[in-house]
Amino acid sequence: MISEHRFVTTRLSAYQHGALPDAELRRVRAHLPSCRRCRNELDELAAMTSRLRVSSTAPPDGLADRVIAHIDAESAAPRLSIVDDAVDLPAPRATALATCWPIAREHLSRTLPLAFLVGLAVTLLKDLQPLLADGFTTQNCAVCGLNFVLAFVLLNAGIMLAYARRQPG
Repeated sequence: MISEHRFVTTRLSAYQHGALPDAELRRVRAHLPSCRRCRNELDELAAMTSRLRVSSTAPPDGLADRVIAHIDAESAAPRLSIVDDAVDLPAPRATALATCWPIAREHLSRTLPLAFLVGLAVTLLKDLQPLLADGFTTQNCAVCGLNFVLAFVLLNAGIMLAYARRQPG
């Protein structure tokens, strides 16, 4: 059987959010007055929760514009040529990505915030229990970030594929 201290520390987040069953709630309440470490951890958790409530879940203003400007700057940068200019090579065919990029670029201002919200929602729906039990950890934040990146890539890939399928030839 796990120690009472370990039992309580794994339930402090749920205790703070009022999500414990009655029996567990009584155990946590009985333990807290005698354990300074658990009370300190509960205070830190409350402070962190308060800071998170104050912060916005929306991406910063202008983020999509900055991402687009960075991509445009990167695509305009000179590239190192590994082929001798004297060699007569056929002109490269336009790739699907090159033909789809202008349409995808138009949608970035919508897909970036949408992917952020989808990533956050997926994390909350999928990992709500660990969040309540463990609080916000580096692992939880990494999972949320990965969900955002995956949603962003899938949304934009879907837009580009749909556009490519509409193009003739």
